[in-house]
Amino acid sequence: MNNNPYNRSPKKIVAQIPVFSKRNNYTDNYKKLDREQLIQTKKIGENPWIKETLWQEMEKSTLNLALKYCKSGQVLDVGVGLGRLLTMFPADFKKYGIDISFDFLKEAQKKNIEVCYGLVEELPYKKEYFDLVICTDVLEHVLDLNQTIKQILRVLKKGGMLIIRTPYKEDLSPYLDKKYPYQYAHLRNFD
Repeated sequence: MNNNPYNRSPKKIVAQIPVFSKRNNYTDNYKKLDREQLIQTKKIGENPWIKETLWQEMEKSTLNLALKYCKSGQVLDVGVGLGRLLTMFPADFKKYGIDISFDFLKEAQKKNIEVCYGLVEELPYKKEYFDLVICTDVLEHVLDLNQTIKQILRVLKKGGMLIIRTPYKEDLSPYLDKKYPYQYAHLRNFD
């Protein structure tokens, strides 16, 4: 198999991270949000948006589900964040991650994860490249849900495994409050 996972060349390379999408108002919003999250996480030792025990429980259940059906291969974490989940996977997996936060990608890159910067709606990977695609706590954020799903399914091998996790029937009213500091956060809920 060709070791290059990408279906096109990056627009540029920043800090050894291939960049496939242009910055825009949406990505700038998340740059601010993610930077503040990372600063708080380093300051207080845990994610300010979610209790550490719940985060660990969700990661562990996602890992257990993935390993029940997929023992090795190429794994993509869509919205890789800090790379925490992929670090729990055995060495039999080649680990990839995509995100729109350079701050997060730099942290994930330190964990032996091949990362790139890009929007999920514009996944830069080859068709049917991944044995396993994980997309946790991402779909509630994306602008174009249909294009996102289309891209995720495009890069997943036939017979591959897809794991998606979203908040369930989340109350979106806090994100609509005029005092909420970000333009984009959770844009939809799921039931």
